[in-house]
Amino acid sequence: MRPHQRVLVTGATGIVGCELVRGLLRSAEPPQIFVLLRGTEAEVQEKRRWLCEWSGVGRERGNYLLALRGEMTLPGLGIGPQDQAAARSVSGILHAAAVTRFDQTPEAARVNNVVTLRNILEHARQCPQLTRVGVVSTVFVAGRRGGTILESELDLQTDFNNEYERSKAHAEHEARVRMRELPIDVYRLSIVVGRRTDGRISRLSGIYPIFRLFHEGLLAMFPGSPGQRVDLIPADFAADAILHLFAASMAPGATYHVCSGADRSLGLEEVCPALEACFAADAVWRSRGQPLPLTVTPDVFAKFVDVVELTGNPKLQNIVRHTRTITQQLETAKTYDTREFDRAIADSPTLRRADVSEWLPQVIANGMTLGWQSPPRYVQP
Repeated sequence: MRPHQRVLVTGATGIVGCELVRGLLRSAEPPQIFVLLRGTEAEVQEKRRWLCEWSGVGRERGNYLLALRGEMTLPGLGIGPQDQAAARSVSGILHAAAVTRFDQTPEAARVNNVVTLRNILEHARQCPQLTRVGVVSTVFVAGRRGGTILESELDLQTDFNNEYERSKAHAEHEARVRMRELPIDVYRLSIVVGRRTDGRISRLSGIYPIFRLFHEGLLAMFPGSPGQRVDLIPADFAADAILHLFAASMAPGATYHVCSGADRSLGLEEVCPALEACFAADAVWRSRGQPLPLTVTPDVFAKFVDVVELTGNPKLQNIVRHTRTITQQLETAKTYDTREFDRAIADSPTLRRADVSEWLPQVIANGMTLGWQSPPRYVQP
């Protein structure tokens, strides 16, 4: 018996969303999957075609995937009257849509990540067969807090590194308030990279620019707080874990840190040596004899940024600004408690969390093969 006969997925073309669709389509008994997509009818159908291609399924499996045209920032999710009945017939909703850019204005981030969450929960209230709503979030709702971050904690008064983090924290708050009336779970993901099996990922964003800068010899320093663990999680493991939690028989209302965990992650000072070992397969890399970037504290890196700004060199300025934007989340040492997550996946024979050394080479090899450019996705008609 399928846990959910019909599932609505938002953010289906995103890094995690496309892996969720892939996991659902390739499951033993796929549910009917409705994906909410924006664009013209032709654009929506092209995105649906791409999702089937990304999932590696044939026409028979692809028939389980149906596209709904909509716009999540609008009331009613922007779904037309002809599709409302189908959208309300679902027993499960997986909300993976988010705008993850760090340079959003406060208002843009609020609309992109808070308003859309409100709209999806309002839609959930109109689904009479609903048994579960899964909200995909991020461990970085912790902002600049340090120490051990508990799954049960959410502090809206903390300092945040950017408006993305702030908006996701406020979206989580909205979800927690609505847990009183809706069967909601929250899945906080750490830094998502490519699949553990083949390293593939739909878009090389997030930490990938750091990988590229290092590979191209342009990363002089890697900043962060001493003792910080860098928790990376493969996209397919993240999706598999979410789908397991989403289908679980446990009562809803929990928040899970979907992470590799401190004991399977890299310490700050281990990141560059681990990347160097992965790059060793590249003859061009080896021929350069490049020294490892220095692992430095945020204060030291801030002084380096000041010096680079004085040079007036646009390329160098762009590199250090981008590095600082991405690595700000490593400036305060913290670990993410995973006790609820550990308990929830203990009965799964397939959700073994492997050490990063087992799958990072595939992730880096895929990035090098692509020339650090995102793979082709859907082509707009």
